Amino acid sequence: MVSILAKRLGYDLRDHGVSLISVEGLNFDSFLPLFGANAIRIPVAVLTDADPRIANAAGKLVAHYPAAGETITVSDNTALMLKSADAYVGIFHGQKTFEYDLGLITKNRAVMLDALKELHPQIGAELETEVAAEVDDAAKAKRLFQGMFERDSGNVQKGRFAQALAGLCADDDTDFEVPEYIRLAVEHVCA
Repeated sequence: MVSILAKRLGYDLRDHGVSLISVEGLNFDSFLPLFGANAIRIPVAVLTDADPRIANAAGKLVAHYPAAGETITVSDNTALMLKSADAYVGIFHGQKTFEYDLGLITKNRAVMLDALKELHPQIGAELETEVAAEVDDAAKAKRLFQGMFERDSGNVQKGRFAQALAGLCADDDTDFEVPEYIRLAVEHVCA
């Protein structure tokens, strides 16, 4: 998906010698010390989730679904990674998670729902109605995210969803916007 988004921004990662390495949210501490001003001096962009939490009425920390541009407090893990940033190592995150951040952008939701309907027609049709009934972008993104990935049972597999979405986004005629933090990450390693 990141490679497709980079192409939408006019960058072919292969042409720029950029490798994508997924560490599945783990072991950044094994990789980050290898790069930076005091190590291998090549541009590295880390894309990570912000995973913000907020205290509920009882004072318990719960998942937060922020609006675009809302000031957030990132997770402890993301905050720790941000300390590794320097001129070579860039740490980039959105408001919550990759999928949620895509859904915060109005035009992206229709494409995301189309990808979902390819995989799960019934879930996609139900969510399309539920998302449309919400009042603002954050509520719509939350409903879409929860309806796919925080279901009581039978969550949509993120990898399969990303493949279906990438297939749609590879078409230049698809109206889809790349989130700002992804643009910044791609430019960090390509520009």
